[in-house]
Amino acid sequence: MAKEVSNGGNNVTTKPPPEPSPLRRAKFFKANMRILVTGGAGFIGSHLVDKLMENEKNEVIVVDNYFTGSKDNIRQWIGHPRLSLSVTTIKTNVIGTLNMLGLAKRVAQEIRIARIFNTYGPRMNIDDGRVVSNFLAQAIRDEPLTVQLPGTQTRSFCYVADMVDGLIRLMEGDNTGQSTWQSSEFTMLELAETVKEFAVESESFSVTGPKGAALMDTDAMQCPG
Repeated sequence: MAKEVSNGGNNVTTKPPPEPSPLRRAKFFKANMRILVTGGAGFIGSHLVDKLMENEKNEVIVVDNYFTGSKDNIRQWIGHPRLSLSVTTIKTNVIGTLNMLGLAKRVAQEIRIARIFNTYGPRMNIDDGRVVSNFLAQAIRDEPLTVQLPGTQTRSFCYVADMVDGLIRLMEGDNTGQSTWQSSEFTMLELAETVKEFAVESESFSVTGPKGAALMDTDAMQCPG
C-alpha cells in the first residue's frame, strides 16, 4: 500500500519495495546445492552423479581413488564447470566412514547416510564377487551356475536406477538415514533360474556346499524388515 510522507510541506507518495518473486515460496524452488559423492566413479556412485548433474542447480564434488571405480564411468562430466573431481585414497570401514563424515561437514550443511543392499545394473563390475555378477559371469562363460546349499536362502535386489531414486529422495527428505532395498525377495535357486532363462547357453546350474549343510533362518535372510 502506498504511503504519503510530508517533506517540508510537500506530500510525497512512496511505494513499498516489491514483494519477492512467488517462485521463492514455491515448494519446488531450491537454492544451489553443493553435493559430495564419495565413490562417485564407482558403480552406484556414477549413476548418482549422472542424476545429480541433470539438475542445473547442483554442484557435484566426486571423491574416488579408482580402486573399484573407473574414470570412464564419469568421463562425460569431466571438465564440466559444475563438477569437481578429487582422486584420493579413501580408507575403508569405520575409519573411512569417519573421514568422509569429516569431509562432508567441511563442504556441506546437511548429511544423509544410506544403508545400501544388493544392487545390480549397468557399469556393475563382473568380478566384484556379488551373487548377480557371479551368476552372469558363469552364464557368459557357459559354465554351470554355482548355488551354495541349501539354495533357499533369500536376497533382496534393487536395480541401480531405483537405488539412485531412493538416494535422491533421502537427500531431499527429512530423514538423515535410511536403509534402501526392494521388498520382494528371491531364493538363490530362483535367481539362478532367472539368469539361466536369459542366458540360453548356460543350460544347467550346480548346487555346492557341505553335504547336508543348512543355514539358520537369521543368516539366510538378507532383506531387512
